[in-house]
Amino acid sequence: GLALLGGTSSGVIFIAARKLQGVSGVVPVNSVLLQQSICLWFLSFSSLAHDPSPFSSVAAKPLASFGVCVLTIVAGGSTFLTSLGGMWCPAAASSTIYTSVGMTVSYIF
Repeated sequence: GLALLGGTSSGVIFIAARKLQGVSGVVPVNSVLLQQSICLWFLSFSSLAHDPSPFSSVAAKPLASFGVCVLTIVAGGSTFLTSLGGMWCPAAASSTIYTSVGMTVSYIF
């Protein structure tokens, strides 16, 4: 399930990057961050994520909060670099490189 969703989202990023050639690489990253922010904002008002005081959990677990910030920065960087790679490389090369690097990193970690 998650592998299919991850592969689909990577494919969408590559297709969007092809269509955005000549546009700054910051545009797709800001688009993704805006969409994630909107989804998280709606999630915060739903019954799925009920936390009466979200800042108390940040104060109680500062290391975990720092980890979430680092993961957010890494995810933004990953989206930025994937978009740039999709704009610069031919389609066959970018998909081959992306798949081989993903598999290698998965085996390492």
